[in-house]
Amino acid sequence: MRFFAQSILLVAVCGFATAIPYSEYILAPTSRTLHPVSVYQVNGSVTSPETLTSPTGSATFNGMSAVTYDYGKNIAGVVSITVGTSSSSDAFIGLTYSESSLWISGAASDATSDSGLDEILWLAVGQGPGTYAVDRSHERGGFKYLSLISNTTASIEVTSVSTNFTAVPVNDPTAYTGYFHSNDEKLNRVWYAGAYTNQLCTIDSEWGNSLVDLGDPAPAHFWYSNSTISNGSSALVDGAKRDRNVWPGDMSISFPGIFASTNDLVSVKNSLDSLLVLQAANGMLPYVGVPFFSIINEISFTYHLYSLIGMSYYYHYSGDLQYIQDNWDHFTKGLAWSLSYIDDSGLMDVTSPADWLRVGMGGHNIEANAILYFTLNQGLNLAALVNDTNSIDTWQPIAETLKSAVNNLLWDSTAGLYKDNETTILYPQDGNSWAIKSNLTDSSNKTASISNALKARWGPYGAPAPEAGAILTVSPFISSFEIEAHLLALAPQNAIDLIRLQWADFMLDDPRMTNSTFIEGYSADGSLHYAPYSLDQRVSFAHGWSTGPTSVLSFYVAGLQLVDAGGSVWKINPQVGDLTSVEAGFETNLGSFTDSVTVGDDGVISGLNFTTPTGTTGSVSLPGVAGRLISSDGTSVNLVNGDADGLAGGSWSLQMLIGFLAIRLVLEGRVMNFKFILGFLFALFQITPINGYDADICCNLAKSRQAFLSPVPAESNQTCGQTFQQGLAPATPLYVSYRFCAANCGGIGLAKANDPNAWAMPVINFILPAVIFSMTIPRRKLVDYNYLFDFEQLHNRSFLQLLVSLFLFILILFPIIIDTLVWIFVIVSGAGNMLVGALYEAHLDYRIVKYIKEGDLDESTLDRRRELLVTIACGNLMLETGNPQVSIPKSLMMTATPDADAREKSRSRLLNLLGAQAGFGSTCGSPVLFYLGAFVYTILDLQSNPSSEDSAESLGFGIEWMIIVHVAIVSSCLLASNNPSTSAGIVGTGHEALEPPRRLVPAAPLGSYMEGVGQRKKPWTWERFSQTILGWSDAYETEFQPVSLWSRGTNKMKWIRRSRAWREDPEFRALMEITWMGWFFKIFIPALLLHVLPPGAGGIVAYFTPPRGLGCRSLSFMIYAFCQITVTIFSLLTNATENTPGLAQRIFHGRAFRLLSIFFWLVSFFAAVGGTIMQISGVYNNCICSGGATSWYNINQVNPSINLASDTASARAASVYWTIMGATATIFMALNCYIGWWYQRLIRKRFTEAVKDIVSDTEAPLLRPEFQMRPDDSWVRVSDPEKSAFSGIVLDPVRLSEPKNWDMERQAGWDRDRDRSRSPSLRYGHARPSSTSSQTPILVFGNEAGRGEVGLALASPRRPRPRSDS
Repeated sequence: MRFFAQSILLVAVCGFATAIPYSEYILAPTSRTLHPVSVYQVNGSVTSPETLTSPTGSATFNGMSAVTYDYGKNIAGVVSITVGTSSSSDAFIGLTYSESSLWISGAASDATSDSGLDEILWLAVGQGPGTYAVDRSHERGGFKYLSLISNTTASIEVTSVSTNFTAVPVNDPTAYTGYFHSNDEKLNRVWYAGAYTNQLCTIDSEWGNSLVDLGDPAPAHFWYSNSTISNGSSALVDGAKRDRNVWPGDMSISFPGIFASTNDLVSVKNSLDSLLVLQAANGMLPYVGVPFFSIINEISFTYHLYSLIGMSYYYHYSGDLQYIQDNWDHFTKGLAWSLSYIDDSGLMDVTSPADWLRVGMGGHNIEANAILYFTLNQGLNLAALVNDTNSIDTWQPIAETLKSAVNNLLWDSTAGLYKDNETTILYPQDGNSWAIKSNLTDSSNKTASISNALKARWGPYGAPAPEAGAILTVSPFISSFEIEAHLLALAPQNAIDLIRLQWADFMLDDPRMTNSTFIEGYSADGSLHYAPYSLDQRVSFAHGWSTGPTSVLSFYVAGLQLVDAGGSVWKINPQVGDLTSVEAGFETNLGSFTDSVTVGDDGVISGLNFTTPTGTTGSVSLPGVAGRLISSDGTSVNLVNGDADGLAGGSWSLQMLIGFLAIRLVLEGRVMNFKFILGFLFALFQITPINGYDADICCNLAKSRQAFLSPVPAESNQTCGQTFQQGLAPATPLYVSYRFCAANCGGIGLAKANDPNAWAMPVINFILPAVIFSMTIPRRKLVDYNYLFDFEQLHNRSFLQLLVSLFLFILILFPIIIDTLVWIFVIVSGAGNMLVGALYEAHLDYRIVKYIKEGDLDESTLDRRRELLVTIACGNLMLETGNPQVSIPKSLMMTATPDADAREKSRSRLLNLLGAQAGFGSTCGSPVLFYLGAFVYTILDLQSNPSSEDSAESLGFGIEWMIIVHVAIVSSCLLASNNPSTSAGIVGTGHEALEPPRRLVPAAPLGSYMEGVGQRKKPWTWERFSQTILGWSDAYETEFQPVSLWSRGTNKMKWIRRSRAWREDPEFRALMEITWMGWFFKIFIPALLLHVLPPGAGGIVAYFTPPRGLGCRSLSFMIYAFCQITVTIFSLLTNATENTPGLAQRIFHGRAFRLLSIFFWLVSFFAAVGGTIMQISGVYNNCICSGGATSWYNINQVNPSINLASDTASARAASVYWTIMGATATIFMALNCYIGWWYQRLIRKRFTEAVKDIVSDTEAPLLRPEFQMRPDDSWVRVSDPEKSAFSGIVLDPVRLSEPKNWDMERQAGWDRDRDRSRSPSLRYGHARPSSTSSQTPILVFGNEAGRGEVGLALASPRRPRPRSDS
């Protein structure tokens, strides 16, 4: 219940916060009627001034007094006040304005010119109750603080103060067409503050600054805003407060920012037209628009070029070619005017100082020439569009010469910067920034050098502009070009750091600022003095030329770039620096452009989703990323060195190569990284089952609301819930945003009982067979309530026994089911440990058999070999319980001098130990066939329905649960019996006696139990409680107990190390020792293959199941695989250091190491078992899982696209991967099953042969005393005729050419003392080859009566038998 409640809360909060994307960042007001938000200060006696922060209130000014109100942000508009009562008809309220808290005054407003402060505005409020407003000509373009002043002794009641917001006069101020968001709140706020600054600089074109009293010094002078500055209803000006005129230089920064945020191209065009109409006959364009144009009438070489650049920008953002064609003469004449000033040096010779109020403008100025070079290249592009080949032919060589001349004359390699001109040592910020922006540098080294040198000059408040004057000044205008230069120099971190330092930390958050708009300029020491102005109050706090970050963050950091006009050709090239997520969007007349980028911990992009308009084309550049791009229609384009070209407009997403992604996740530590796991948990935690997710319902809802993302298919192609049918075309993908999905389709799509493909298929086909396999895997402990069915008091009452049994069965069914499930969870979590332990034992068994088979065979080694045979068959038993290593060999009668019966019993019991192990085929082979059949059925089902995601996910999780089958296969092929009952029977011990108290004896009270009738009671203990109540007991009720599967190898090594062979034979010890290479290649690699392939193959199935990519399902596979690899490594280290005293043993057997192993067990359990449960129950059916894992950590900001259509082309195409992985899993399991069968058959055969060799039914001393050897050991003579029916010699077969089939009749030297007729008493007519060596025949001598054997002779009994490779 708590989980559901928290989930509902999280979804509710997320849905509320994202109702309007990023609306919390937009500073523009939702209403044009604004009221103060707080009282900043009060002077004199004012009653209840705080009430005026509401639409209605009542504040009384008692005599001479004043109140300063804070609007919370910089605003613009016409102020009005409502007066209730006044005690005098001569009462006045004065108004003063200020953008900064520094300039609040009761005598005047801050300044709009250098000549002095702006006069106070007086409202005659003594005429009676009513609303009094300033005239429109005195609308204030920028103010945060409004002061109300009473200068008489009258008592005045004011009931309301409001401002009519006049900026952005035509459009809804909140109607943004662009957005930006990243994981850095500073950058987010800077972007929106820049957008809002440009909105304040967008004014009614009839209410520009009239510039009265300009240059007339006065304590306070008149000011008006009633000049028409352009045609149309709105215009873009330089600043909100001043100059409220059109300046082309300012537009070069504010224009791109407006496009990226509000796309108000109409206002920009009106301002641009107002400049073009002022072009002189010689082509010169004005320094500034009207009315300032007629007042100063100066020539500016740079601002002239900015007007031409404005024309190029307008075409670039609007795609309006007709505008260029209509104004082409303006452009060519204007450029010709600039080119006329190029002298023999190839550079433009600047003859006017007018610029952005910098000093030193003149001569071959680097800034002016860089801007000219940029304009020339813009002109060449435009000329091609209008087919002006003459201009192209003229401008091209001029541009080439200019670039060469700049680098020859103005580059200073020592400083790593361009000089302002040839005659100075000034290295300007503007010229060097423009050199990079215009591509004037002739090498990447110069570009990087400029970027580094500019950064080295930064101060605590930003980037200085030494060209601004004697007082070191920070110009946000030129710094805007610098941040773009850093990005063009491929140094995004420099740009991001400068934005944080200068714009966020100082220009936005300094308490003297407006905290909402950007200042025009200030001193490098942080004082608000701008060097070009003599009056500090003149500086503008909302200046469009300071808004460079708004466009730069969208175009470069987020990487949304228009290559051709209107975005007909585009490029996605994010430069994210240290950001981990970036998202941006804007609109052109062609449609919407959006992208979202996520970044790994190594700074390399790991996720990308972007949308561009249909009919456009473009490219993507992602340096350092390997993968491919998948479009919404299923088109796939591989990245080549991180680049992809020729992409059609539409919705695309990055799909990283699985190997590349896995390597990066491991290198970054993100598989177990806290943030990544937090995202995984958050993805599962913030969903709720209320109003469960249903893709078909959500799709139809989006269709009805027209909420599909671009490109939106025709309505006839918007098919929801399509299922596969032969001949039916694939459905068109239908994408919605995550925010839409979360807001309208949030929740969990729990599996439906009437849809068995979603839940029954994986359970019946794979999980239930895996449960059956789990029962074949040996275990030590289990829940057992057999004692409950020992009815001592109900004998001869069968019916009552049946009823009681049924009741008890129902009672204990639940704990037994829980026990079975827990055992399955243990297998899944500890598969790595189990495989290592089992493979370790198998390897030791193989080496023991090899030793027995190939070692010396003489009387002195027999006991060792018998003991080792017992070790093979019984080495899984705990040495601490029953002492099996001593009791079992003793019971096999191996220590006494055996007679024929004893030898037969010994042989029989050894073979019984082997026979106690069930055959591999019955234990594992047959169930494997059933499991393989499930695979084949699912694969065939996918062939008939290639877009069935349920079948695919069933296959994926079925492959993962194959890990249980692999553990069962390995455990089943081991030679040691899993059941110790046979060993206990051979030794002669029976079942452990059940204690009477565990039986249903009425006399036994619940709190105690009886040893017998009349015996005293014993107290309860934990052991007694766990056995009696919980049923937790040993799996086998015998004296001997097996060890757990993960301890099988180390336990068998304990048996080996206690054996005589280990103590007496160095060769055996050397054979049993495993090197680190042996551990790696013979145990670790096989274990790795067995437990990594199931989740790996399942993960690939999930990865390629739509939505493709790393998601809830594929991530659970990846986490499980990673944890099992770790568990396997830990287990390997623990086993390998078991008998290695020292630091390694202390580390790998210590408590901390075990706790770490337990942690990975628990994570494995959560990933495998939890993931399967969530898949079966439908938890994974939700908006978050559909959005992909790369967006989880900030999914609301990334806002991934989600496809709601089924049976799409990409879904059908994915079936190829499903089939391949299913076939791979099928073949791999079959191969493992065969190898397991082959291994057990081989080891069984060799064990049996070894038993027959060492404990044969013909066993006798190898050479009895009556047999005498010749000195050369080549023959044997029977010397006691009383004990033998004949005598003879046996030649050494090693020296014969035909060692096999060694016929005694061919040999010479028979003793004629005996009748040859007795020879038929020999058991065989020729020597019998040994079962262990073809070169060592065995000769059996029979007595004269043919009863029994006299003995067994070898030709060379002391000679080691020749070794063979087998």
